[in-house]
Amino acid sequence: MKKIGIGIVGLGNIGSCLYKEIISKKKDIGLKTHTNINIVAIS
Repeated sequence: MKKIGIGIVGLGNIGSCLYKEIISKKKDIGLKTHTNINIVAIS
């Protein structure tokens, strides 16, 4: 599996929703794309 690191800039309305979606659907995304997603930075 390929590892992907994601950094989110801005944790307002859109950034917080994106963060929650990534966390809740992390396994589904990983199975479909054969990747391991990690959130490495939030500002």
